[in-house]
Amino acid sequence: MAVENSVVIWQGNTKDIEFSYTDFKGNKSRRNVSVNKVLFDADSESFYINGICKSRQAERDFKESNISTMIKVGSNRYDFQEWMLTLDVDISEWLDESNTIICNKSADLPSEKLSFTAKIEEYNRKQQIKLDELKANKAINPVQSSPNKFMKALFWVGVFFVPYVFAWFTLRKGSSTKSKFIAFGWLFVFAIAYLSSPEHKQADITNQVQTDNAEPNNTKFDKYSQFNDLSDCQLAKLIVADYEPIIMSLSQYLNSHNDLTYQQLNNWKNATDFQSNLDSVKNKYPSIQRLDMQNSRLASGLDFRVGQAFRDTFSSLRKSNNQGNVISPQWEFIQNEVAQIVSCTEDN
Repeated sequence: MAVENSVVIWQGNTKDIEFSYTDFKGNKSRRNVSVNKVLFDADSESFYINGICKSRQAERDFKESNISTMIKVGSNRYDFQEWMLTLDVDISEWLDESNTIICNKSADLPSEKLSFTAKIEEYNRKQQIKLDELKANKAINPVQSSPNKFMKALFWVGVFFVPYVFAWFTLRKGSSTKSKFIAFGWLFVFAIAYLSSPEHKQADITNQVQTDNAEPNNTKFDKYSQFNDLSDCQLAKLIVADYEPIIMSLSQYLNSHNDLTYQQLNNWKNATDFQSNLDSVKNKYPSIQRLDMQNSRLASGLDFRVGQAFRDTFSSLRKSNNQGNVISPQWEFIQNEVAQIVSCTEDN
């Protein structure tokens, strides 16, 4: 149960929801709930869903962190943040990379000393400033926000080694025609050379043989054992290679739709299995715990970066009533981190 000083951040009527829930005793069950309101408990920094539980025929509070599945609404499924967006409540500004409440980013968010009500007012003020900037500038160019020559050099290193990811960044506003021509010209040459190489053909044959001879009961063992002999740079580059098609697909879609709506973006997500593809790459690799595996840990973080880039765009389109999206700062992080990984050597 939420404590008595919880703050109501949404209240009204909406469609019934369904999810799997683990109670405080560790018992897991399926719940169907008629939602009354959503609360925030400042003491535990947790969100709660309040409503009538159909299986218990009583009013209950459900802690968001104890919900173990996607929230089902009709035939659609959402994570908690996306479901809140359907209620016109955006909690993305209050979450850090660990999905915990932010109270210490003084540049963009209210300080920890403010009450939660004051935080909401400050948050709304910040959002209005962003929307005003959007209307004045049409878009915020992440390329222009990083004039550092070293980072530009890293970007072109990325274009050289991983053109099928970095070439698409030149489609963003602010990139010159010359940059686009060079990047996509090199992408074409790179693709032709790679597909024609004997190593690529031999790899296809080897992969086919391994697939034919693989035994299902070795899957879990191979998931971890196959990476034991890889160095930090080798594993990091392997992870980046798996995320590259997902990054490229999202970047290409956003840049090819000038009048994109949040409804179209959500339809694209479902049609391309965007979230499932992210989860598949994340589950493919073991958890990177060692501190000396810095590049591998960085590569593993792309799961959050790419997902948050989508959520930022969806949120800004919805908040601005499809008047345009504020380009997510996550794109600059993705660009810089991938450039660092592809340029790493065993001597780093």
